[in-house]
Amino acid sequence: MSKNWKKLGSLFLSLTCALVMSVVPAFAETKSTPAYLPVEESTLDNMLSTSESLIDELCGYGDEELEVLKTSDYSFTVRAVEAWQSVKDELGALVSYDTEAATYEVDGDFVTCTIPAQFELNPATVRVYWNMVGQQQATDMTFTVESSMNVLMGEAGMNTVTGLCVVFVVLIFLVFIIYMFGKIGAGNKTQTTETQKKAETPAPAPAPAPAVQAPAAAAQDDIELQIVLGMAIAMYEEETGAVGGDSYVVRSIRRNRKNNWKR
Repeated sequence: MSKNWKKLGSLFLSLTCALVMSVVPAFAETKSTPAYLPVEESTLDNMLSTSESLIDELCGYGDEELEVLKTSDYSFTVRAVEAWQSVKDELGALVSYDTEAATYEVDGDFVTCTIPAQFELNPATVRVYWNMVGQQQATDMTFTVESSMNVLMGEAGMNTVTGLCVVFVVLIFLVFIIYMFGKIGAGNKTQTTETQKKAETPAPAPAPAPAVQAPAAAAQDDIELQIVLGMAIAMYEEETGAVGGDSYVVRSIRRNRKNNWKR
């Protein structure tokens, strides 16, 4: 049993030694080489000067000369001409450079020269891109138009006027909506008031039925009937000459208003 433990211990020690021997070289001191050699400041200054000369030369060409340059086999010339033609009408002729504000930026093997320039119509920022691999050569040129103070003030004024107009339109719309809500509320209130008035107004009392005067009419008819019968009897007595106890005396005659006559 003890022999087995000794074998396992020796195996563990050998593995530990092998691991240490493999890790030590990883921490050994080594020298790292940069991905690119640093560009000297004098070279960068020359790039700025050359970029300014390229811009000055490009902006001095006429339209016909620019069209001829676009047929060049040099890709930088074609790109620079196309960039200048796209902003020429907006910038106008070149006036001056802001040399003190010119800067450069190194990014690996590429250098970007940024040169602020003043043109007749608007200021602009011109950037010239350089490739440091092999021969130092310019690869591209761009123009970024900067709005002048007058243009910025005009745009700010237009934005202000537009904002005020929008605010006034919204306010007028809100006032109109509130007015319409008031009209609708007043109409509903008027209808409610009229309904309440109609509900509160008492209904007119029904006209009283005419009084039945049937008994008076019946009495008058009886009197008329008695008079007629009396006159008839008197005329009969005169014609027949009957007098005394044989004469007729009408005491009372009442009219029967029932319609159920029996035959």
